[in-house]
Amino acid sequence: MAYLAFSEKPFEAKENLSEAAGNQVVWEAVNDEYVQLRNDTCAEFYLRVVATEPTTD
Repeated sequence: MAYLAFSEKPFEAKENLSEAAGNQVVWEAVNDEYVQLRNDTCAEFYLRVVATEPTTD
């Protein structure tokens, strides 16, 4: 999941994060070594990425 904020520390400033949508975050590559994202807009913002390991049964 990718979340956006306009403040460097949204939790300390009591500002909200918003889930990224559209071309705000373009997922280019995800593998076991790295995550590559691109901001495909003209806006500047802070990004929070939450990555989890898939469960195997």
